[in-house]
Amino acid sequence: MWRVSPGDGSETDSRGVRSGLDEQEPTDTGQTSDTLGRRHLLVTAGGVLAGTTVTHLSLSTALAQDQGTVVGTVTNQGGSAVPNATVTLADGDTAVATDQTDTDGQYGLSAEPATYDFTVEKSGYSTFQDTVSIEESGETVSVDVTLEPPDPGAVIGVVTDEFDNRLSGAQIVLLENDSQVTATTSDGDGQYALAASPGEYVIEITKGGFKPVSQTVTITSAEATMLDATLPAGPPSLPGFDNPPQDLDGDGRFEDVDGNGSFDIFDVQALFTHLDSIAVQDNPAAFNFNDDPDPTDVTIFDVQALFDRLG
Repeated sequence: MWRVSPGDGSETDSRGVRSGLDEQEPTDTGQTSDTLGRRHLLVTAGGVLAGTTVTHLSLSTALAQDQGTVVGTVTNQGGSAVPNATVTLADGDTAVATDQTDTDGQYGLSAEPATYDFTVEKSGYSTFQDTVSIEESGETVSVDVTLEPPDPGAVIGVVTDEFDNRLSGAQIVLLENDSQVTATTSDGDGQYALAASPGEYVIEITKGGFKPVSQTVTITSAEATMLDATLPAGPPSLPGFDNPPQDLDGDGRFEDVDGNGSFDIFDVQALFTHLDSIAVQDNPAAFNFNDDPDPTDVTIFDVQALFDRLG
C-alpha cells in the first residue's frame, strides 16, 4: 500500500491520518484544522483514492475505442439466411478480423479505420469479394451480402480407339454418388463437352464394340477441364467363333457373345460353354452382366443374368 504524506513533516498511521491530529477539537465550523484546505489521499494498487474511485481502461477496451465495426447479413438468392459463412477483413495477405455468420446469417467485425479486402466464403456458393472502408473510430459500416451459386465448369475432350481413330457416338456420362448428373455423346470428330457445377465426379465413356472406361474428374468453377479418352477394343472371338463379341446397346457389356450381330439364346449358350476360356476370363468387365461393382472374373451368375436379359 502506498501512502501520500500531507507534506508538513508529520507522520501518518496505517489509515493515512496524521498523528497528533486525531485529538484536535473541532473549530467553530465543525471541521478539524486537518481538513481545512487539505485532503489526505490513500492510493492503492487498485487505483482507489480516499474518497475517489479511478477507473482504469483495459488495453482491449482502449483499443476497441479506436476501432470501427462492419456488420451485416449474408443471404442466398432466395433471401434465406446463410449460416456458417466465413466473413473476413484482410490487409493484403493478412487477415485482420474474421467471423462466422450465425443462424440468422448475421456477422460483426471490428477493426481500426482503414480500407480492407472484404471476403465472404461458403461451400456451395461463389466467393464474394469487395473492399470496405472504415473512415473513423466508432463508425459502424453495414454491408449485406447475397451469395450466388458458383459458376459452372466443364469437362471436354476427344474419344479415340487404340489406333488413335476418333470415335463418334460414344456415350459420356457424368456421375455423382452413382447418380447421373448429365450425359452426352461424342460428335463426328469424337469430341464431347459436359457442363456441371464445381465438384468431383466420375465420368464413364462407353461405345459398342469397345471396353468402357471410367475415372474421377474434378470440375472447377468457370474453367474447362480437358479429359481425352481411349476406348480399348472389346474381347476377342471366343473359341470356335469367327467374330468377336459385340456390345449392341452401348452399355459396355458384350451380350452378342458369338458376334453374329444379334442377341439370343445361342449367346447365353456360348458364354456358358466357354466360361473358363481366356477370351472370357480376361475380360470380366465386358461380360459383367451381373453388375458386379468391381468384377475380377466372369461367373455362372453372369450367365444367369445374361439369360434373364432375354426376357
